[in-house]
Amino acid sequence: MGMLRSGKKVKPITGNNWEAGIKRNWFNNRWSTSLTVYQILKDNETSSDPQNTPQESYLIQVGQSKSKGVEIDVQGEIVKNLSVIANYAYTDYKVSKSVNESRPVGTRLPGYAKQNFNIWLKYKFTQGMLDGFSLSAGQTSQLDRSSWNWGSTLNNTQSLPDYFRFDAALGWRKNNLNLALNIYNVFDRYLYSGSPYGNYYYWQSEAPRNFRLSMSYSF
Repeated sequence: MGMLRSGKKVKPITGNNWEAGIKRNWFNNRWSTSLTVYQILKDNETSSDPQNTPQESYLIQVGQSKSKGVEIDVQGEIVKNLSVIANYAYTDYKVSKSVNESRPVGTRLPGYAKQNFNIWLKYKFTQGMLDGFSLSAGQTSQLDRSSWNWGSTLNNTQSLPDYFRFDAALGWRKNNLNLALNIYNVFDRYLYSGSPYGNYYYWQSEAPRNFRLSMSYSF
């Protein structure tokens, strides 16, 4: 729940959605693909009040929003012991009916990327001294990112740079014991999200290159 500047509570969000998809396995179930399309309508959608100061968190009623998109997933074995998981999503999220002049029809709603792409490759060693080890690597991309909207008077027209992050992992498994060393943000890129905040900007950065060592045992 949120509150309007007038002191009144915002109306509850209601909506409806539809979704359709198709899934198919290929090459004796070595590959799996799926395609999904969807649309979500929300009535009484809210957004930050353009008059907010950094200390305020009032909302405004926007009207109706429409989110529509497509998602594609692919996973399978490229060659023996080398597998891949990949997915792509396209999202369009805008005001479809407006009750507030600061958020006219067609205004892009904040806090999302139009295009998301992820891929993860994993190779398992099954012979010799490296038997039980695995190497993994992957990347996450976010294209055409909109900023958050914390009281901006810019109708959220401020875009963020495209986002690219690379991760990797080294694993070892023996019977019920599993060890993993994960490396996040391998290339130590400066990654951030943020928003126009009145007459200035607020940025939140992600962690630089970092590591996580984990161990698990299954009974």
